[in-house]
Amino acid sequence: MISRRLLRIKVMQVYYSNLLRENGDLELAVKELDNSVHYSLELYYELLAIITYMANYAEQKIATALEKRLPTEADLNPNRRFVDNPVIEGIRNADCFKKQTKAPRIPFDAHKSLIKNLWNDFTATTEYQRYMIKQSVGLQEHKEIIAFFIREYFPENETIDSLIEEHGIYWNDDIGFASSLLEKSIMRFKRPTNDAFLIMKEYSCEADRRFGKQLLVNAMKHDKEFENLIDHHSKNWDVERIAIIDRIIMKLAITEFMHLPDVPIKVTINEYLEISKFYSTEKSNAFINGLLDQIVTALKAEDKINKSARGLVDNSI
Repeated sequence: MISRRLLRIKVMQVYYSNLLRENGDLELAVKELDNSVHYSLELYYELLAIITYMANYAEQKIATALEKRLPTEADLNPNRRFVDNPVIEGIRNADCFKKQTKAPRIPFDAHKSLIKNLWNDFTATTEYQRYMIKQSVGLQEHKEIIAFFIREYFPENETIDSLIEEHGIYWNDDIGFASSLLEKSIMRFKRPTNDAFLIMKEYSCEADRRFGKQLLVNAMKHDKEFENLIDHHSKNWDVERIAIIDRIIMKLAITEFMHLPDVPIKVTINEYLEISKFYSTEKSNAFINGLLDQIVTALKAEDKINKSARGLVDNSI
């Protein structure tokens, strides 16, 4: 499930929190990383549940309308297209969804005002109205309206952000990633009786799990060594003013250079430069790039970089 970039970010966060403690505990840090990755999967299912809550809310509105003393023609013959959307049925029927949402981290009651507001906004969109008034729709249209809802309301929603901050300390940086995964999952849907379209495990493969653990453990073990290396190559800079997050990003990159032989140098540099755009200042990106370039050159000269797979050492750097 989790991408290498998000895994790097999670390692960075755990590494940072351990540096703030007087005595970093490797075993505790690894457990913290595992928990952080697991919570990403939890968030995926928490967001998935919101889609089913929307359909439940629509069902309740239909039932309430039918109980009127003088129901209208529309009340008596409601348009149930969204309520009966086969994708939502497939989500509800999925064993993995039932298991993951049996004891949700965010209580259902916490969603009530959110669902009402989402429903009012969603049903006012051109996309929803077009979906509901079409004479007939196929599976693709059923999937597309759910995908539209995910794109439109999950990544940047202040109410959802508040819920996330209140109930999941590891979720703040995950919602965009989880939303993207959800949309891809929905588009994989084929039939309500098959839950293979949903993600069921934290890591895509065992290699990713090993990557995260090795990155964190080696960075923490060699922290002082990497600190000295950065200071040595920062002679033209005010060493004391290098932000701690910039140091951590560079230490993780050095860890990959020296202790993760399967990761190409260029991939490592590009990944951490992208991460620095979100977690560092505007000037940090150029500084990190230049310093890592110097460090790679020095490490190569000392024969301290040993990439095991063919083509992983990029001589252009």
